[in-house]
Amino acid sequence: MDPLTGVNRIPLVINLRDEALAKSNRPTEFLTRSGLSVEATLRTGEIVTNASQSTLANLADRINTPSTAKEIYAVSTFDSFSLWEPFAHATASGSGQEVVQSAAEDEKPLKLDFFPWLDVESPLVTGQPIRDYLEEEGFELLDAVGSSRRKSAYFRVSPSASASSLLKILGIRSAVLAPDYSAFRDIQQQSFRKVSSSGSVTIGGPTTASRPVGVLDTGVAVGALDPWVTDRETYDLGSDRDELHGTFVAGLIVASREINQNAGFPADTAPIVDGQVLPNGSITEHILLDRITEVVEKHAKNGPRVWNCSFAATTELNPIGYGAFAQAMDELSAKHNVLFVQAAGNYTVPPGRAWPPVGALTDGIASPAEAVHSLAVGSLAHLGGAVPVGSPASYSRRGPSFGGQQKPDVVHWSGDFGGTFGALTGHGIQSVIPGDDLAESVGTSFATPIVSAIAANTWDEIEASSGANAACPELVKGLLVHSAAVASPIRDQSHRAYFGAGVPTESGVILEDTPDSFTTVHEVNMVRGIDWFKDPFPVPACLLTTDGKLKAEIVMTVAYAPVVDAAFGDECVRSSVDASFGRMTSTPTGFQLKGLVPFEKGAQAHAWERDRVQMGKWSPIKTYRKKYPQGTAGGDRWALKLSLLERVEGEVTTSQRVFVILTFKGLSPTLPVYQDGLAAISASNYPSLSLRGQGQIRVQANG
Repeated sequence: MDPLTGVNRIPLVINLRDEALAKSNRPTEFLTRSGLSVEATLRTGEIVTNASQSTLANLADRINTPSTAKEIYAVSTFDSFSLWEPFAHATASGSGQEVVQSAAEDEKPLKLDFFPWLDVESPLVTGQPIRDYLEEEGFELLDAVGSSRRKSAYFRVSPSASASSLLKILGIRSAVLAPDYSAFRDIQQQSFRKVSSSGSVTIGGPTTASRPVGVLDTGVAVGALDPWVTDRETYDLGSDRDELHGTFVAGLIVASREINQNAGFPADTAPIVDGQVLPNGSITEHILLDRITEVVEKHAKNGPRVWNCSFAATTELNPIGYGAFAQAMDELSAKHNVLFVQAAGNYTVPPGRAWPPVGALTDGIASPAEAVHSLAVGSLAHLGGAVPVGSPASYSRRGPSFGGQQKPDVVHWSGDFGGTFGALTGHGIQSVIPGDDLAESVGTSFATPIVSAIAANTWDEIEASSGANAACPELVKGLLVHSAAVASPIRDQSHRAYFGAGVPTESGVILEDTPDSFTTVHEVNMVRGIDWFKDPFPVPACLLTTDGKLKAEIVMTVAYAPVVDAAFGDECVRSSVDASFGRMTSTPTGFQLKGLVPFEKGAQAHAWERDRVQMGKWSPIKTYRKKYPQGTAGGDRWALKLSLLERVEGEVTTSQRVFVILTFKGLSPTLPVYQDGLAAISASNYPSLSLRGQGQIRVQANG
């Protein structure tokens, strides 16, 4: 079969041995000298080059005749070579033709992802654009999206179309059925149970002016929530519109504690912008993405900074990777400085998942919860039911995401079924439904709006501060994750896959310290090649013994918006920041920092790079913690160090903004940790400012 994109555009897949996955061991220079550049990656250890017949011949010659020890080592890193096949990961089983036939028979769009050198407008060797050729072959273009590094296109497929037409185009990254997305309504047929009627719900209006939460959902019904709705965007009418799910979600943003009469719910409330983007039923990926983009961009200037996304694909992300939808959400987040709070997804296979989990389950996160910049939310059972109180709900999906990133980031309460999967017996969460009635339901959809309200209020608090810099998604996300980590016990890693960092506190607590704790937030602009130190680091005096030991629990969170290149799949996060807090010790040439607060995933000192990646090495948010009940020696010189790592030298072309949030917790509630922390800041003469304008506040130490 003759390729139509020419012999100068061959996606060559190079599989590397595990020993070669570390940055310093990769054969990048060897490939470059052979005329090959690494254009993309697939899974960890799979790199893709844009090859030609001449560069392939050159590579073969250099492999057969290495001339230096460095070249011999580079050759040893190669495990296998192959031509990329676009249907390789299309389905768990079945041929490419079956995928194409399914698209035609089920009338579902076929989604094509392209490698960086190709898109629908690229010319074939005949000079004809790809889009025109595919239309002649039975593939009608519906939409094209994505960045310059990874374009995606959606096609309507005719019954006469053949997979062989696609195989002639070298440079198609994947060909799959476009995912469907929906509001999490149909866990089982009985998805809502009315607990009151006759329009009995009344909710007072906002008492303060605050920025609203955007609700990207099925729409909010007219009624009790009217005073809270600041604007509406509508796409569906008549039988295509069902406001049940969106109204329930909005009620939890407005009054989760009031409605559920439970002090475990936060006091956070917020107005809403009603973005009705979901129809009654499911919607294909490209249409939903177009709607979301339009709504967010319309309100970008003065609208919500936090957008609630209680929707996801109906199945787990399999294989785990960085999808086109998640990529688009990340680009919107970066472009408009907004945070998407995303449901992790619902596991819908009866009888649900027990706790602790038993057996092999298909309960991984659902797209687009893998978005790098989003805050993904899972669910806990606050009243028991199918699982014990405080456990991950029987339907809540788990991480990790691609590249070892922890998803969900946090969890919150949204109830569970009773003894039978699908049975609502009073163990669920309650909210308002159309007609101003009260109903019960369950789902990660309903943990998400609670976290959205917390995030929006935290954002407002920071912006209202008298001196703090403007809020941004990574700072707000970092603060919520940090508050959850501080309030949660240390968990086994397999359980962290369901809990994330834990349950974030309400916004008023996130930005406050208790008398026995002290938190600093450090905003650092890092440049490549230069480590950053805070030396000496201000430590509350009451936590230090007379012989220089530190007796405390230390929790530290690192949050940043990394450089992202969607062409690199699992390795799309191209910059990583690691933190180390510990004591400075003298050496013959100066001082050295010995880190004493380990990464929560427990990275092994001598693990292979593949293991380090799975432990979250490239995660854009990391938590570290350690408790020292007997104290650890350090003297009076403690320090914080940050290091910036790039996948390839020169990828970080501007400064990388990083937030480090570090909390000292006293081991006795009577210790004056907060006051001593303020004194340590003052004595150090470091410039600092309040992160919150009122009340007992934590201090932000800049730089």
